[in-house]
Amino acid sequence: MKKFLVALILAVFAPALIAQSNGNGIKVFGGKMSERGETRILFWDGNENAPVGEFVIAYGLPKWKAEYAESGTFDKMTKGRVWRLGKNFWTVLDTNLPLRVGGEQIEPGSYYLGVMRSTDGKKWELCFIDPASAREKRLDASQIGMAEIALKAPLRFSGDQPTQETLTMTLEKAEKKLNRATLKITWGTFLLQTPVVAHLPN
Repeated sequence: MKKFLVALILAVFAPALIAQSNGNGIKVFGGKMSERGETRILFWDGNENAPVGEFVIAYGLPKWKAEYAESGTFDKMTKGRVWRLGKNFWTVLDTNLPLRVGGEQIEPGSYYLGVMRSTDGKKWELCFIDPASAREKRLDASQIGMAEIALKAPLRFSGDQPTQETLTMTLEKAEKKLNRATLKITWGTFLLQTPVVAHLPN
């Protein structure tokens, strides 16, 4: 009986032990808590004491490196590419309200976000990716260039900003119009921004 148990244990666990020791096999990453940023706008009805709607962007926090500022380095990183706009897991927009972002209609739901820069470097766009499509392909955010882009919205670029060491995304509320905001993305020496309009229920 003991010999049978030993043989059974080896049969069950030996393949896993071999796989873990094989440098060319499946490797496991992560498991530790990673810091993420979040920017959110919530609309609240004071008369009803109830939420009207909200939208939020959650994202990883990559650090700007000094070498990115060297001549031509940032262009090589971004020109003609889709940037993951974060670190580790996907940057996610979740909204239960219809939005208009940079003039483009965004229906309620969840979206993975990225940033596309044209080959000539002059055009920047916010990319919206259907998470179901990325999941079906089992894509990691580092493979964003392989993801199917559902929508794109224009971004306005400004350079020569004070250096922002950590990627920061903010939704800045408009002072006079309740349902309007500006999405601002700052990292290193650049700023990207686009208007956001929430369609509130009557």
